[in-house]
Amino acid sequence: MAKIAIVDDEKVLVTSLAMAFDDEGYEVETFYDGSSFLAAVEDSQPDIVLLDLRLPDISGLEILGRMSSKNLTAKTIMITAHGDIDTAIKAMKSGAYDFINKPFELDEMILLVQKASDELKLEGEVEHLREKILIYDGDHDLIGSSAAIDGVIEQIQKVSAISDCTILIRGESGTGKELVAKAIHNMSGEKSRPFIEINCSAFPEHLLESELFGHERGSFTDAKQKKLGLVEIADG
Repeated sequence: MAKIAIVDDEKVLVTSLAMAFDDEGYEVETFYDGSSFLAAVEDSQPDIVLLDLRLPDISGLEILGRMSSKNLTAKTIMITAHGDIDTAIKAMKSGAYDFINKPFELDEMILLVQKASDELKLEGEVEHLREKILIYDGDHDLIGSSAAIDGVIEQIQKVSAISDCTILIRGESGTGKELVAKAIHNMSGEKSRPFIEINCSAFPEHLLESELFGHERGSFTDAKQKKLGLVEIADG
């Protein structure tokens, strides 16, 4: 689940939001002024920020600008009072993800955060696919016209029609196990979702945990940005 930072000087509102998102399974941090948030944001690396436009010490717009200067890519949802629409639009032009007017319904905020969370996951999938471009020709890339290949394709068609099915593909090195896996995916009801392949033998031991489960920015020397793990990207 995404990590959320809530930055607002209305303590009752912050407490209500924190409890709601905690119940939804998010990791939540709360801040009641801009200075404390800015002091912690690089270490905490939130995925989503709920940021009040009017704080007692620093404006939300200034905080947004400082986050941008530090290359922090959190989805920032501005919380605004009535009459601040022009400023909210300015915030959107400065990189805010969206804005919501006070007073708002809790369900409205939860839906907005869920949308931001879904986009974060989608961006992770896109980045993974950008790193490893997969090109398909039709449903499969299997080449051959023998009885054996025809039998394999027939088996692929049968198993791909079964929903929620776990499949083990066995065969000697070079016989096309990965092509069969891709073909099953492309013929299945999940073909619109990403195909995430993991070659465990290609990962150095010290990077395996990071590749599978991701890492936060700064968690080790070369961790320049937050990275979603392949397990999380493959969810669903």
